[in-house]
Amino acid sequence: PLEIIFRYLTVRFRVLPDIIVLGEVRCGTTSLCQHLSDLPGCHKPFCLWKHPELDGKETFYFVGHYLGYVAPSAYRMCFPLSVTKWWNERVLGKPFFTYDGCAQYLTSPTAAALIAETYQRAGQDSPVLVACVRDPVDQAISWWRYENNAMEWGSCMGLSEWNTPLRTNMYPPRSVSEALQFSSSTTVQK
Repeated sequence: PLEIIFRYLTVRFRVLPDIIVLGEVRCGTTSLCQHLSDLPGCHKPFCLWKHPELDGKETFYFVGHYLGYVAPSAYRMCFPLSVTKWWNERVLGKPFFTYDGCAQYLTSPTAAALIAETYQRAGQDSPVLVACVRDPVDQAISWWRYENNAMEWGSCMGLSEWNTPLRTNMYPPRSVSEALQFSSSTTVQK
């Protein structure tokens, strides 16, 4: 909690990302962000939610995962202080860049407008935008495997009783063909 407060208090002294990876679930955003983070001079984004697959990769900022707070003026709180960039480039002579990658920005109805507004308000050029996409059938199959493996893992850990409200007769789909049917459905089923 103290880090979050510090980041909000220092938001105007922070940089915006140079690269934003726009993606969808199971389309390679995690792999691409891992490759970016391995490059010299990369400074990973801050994520409010501590999760081994997501921390240091995605902020989730523009899809409302900061407790519903998505003000463009506060987006910088997810990135390093400007003095860090200055120190690396001017004093140490090292490269510096930062990125945000989110597997929900590509299909979010508001993320594109919020990103554009953020950079316009800051008087900065738009960042490099990279869209990660995948064949829809391959994506649905990958999603199905991921969800079923996660549910199986949870059951092995004794969580099957605990998360019963999350499961329904329809979710997770029992077969790949059900997953494809589920992903192309236009209605939301409970």
